[in-house]
Amino acid sequence: MLSAELMTNTDGLRFRAHGHSMSPSLRNGDILVIKKIPVASLHIGDVVLAGTEDSPLLAHRVMRRTGNTWITCGDALTEPDAPLDAERLIGRVEMIERDGASYSLQTVRRRLAGRLWALSARL
Repeated sequence: MLSAELMTNTDGLRFRAHGHSMSPSLRNGDILVIKKIPVASLHIGDVVLAGTEDSPLLAHRVMRRTGNTWITCGDALTEPDAPLDAERLIGRVEMIERDGASYSLQTVRRRLAGRLWALSARL
């Protein structure tokens, strides 16, 4: 996968989001700034870029982790994605670029909001 190779050789990757599965958090056409981080540093509520069997690239929220398996889901979806092995996780979405402005997903407020979103979806 080309994006995974780019992540190995650089500190980050820019990726244009396509679709509405993460609405309202991410919008169709947003530029996502992805950073490769150790999977041990990922948290429930983080938005990750992953390669799946169904889609070469997918940016969805981490809903839960069981051992080395991660469950993600789009904010606008009711069913989670198929479980992902850690090897399929490319990186974490650090920033969104939209309409000439940049928004960090790593502020305390946005990290808390993401975690609450993930936890409330379980209910």
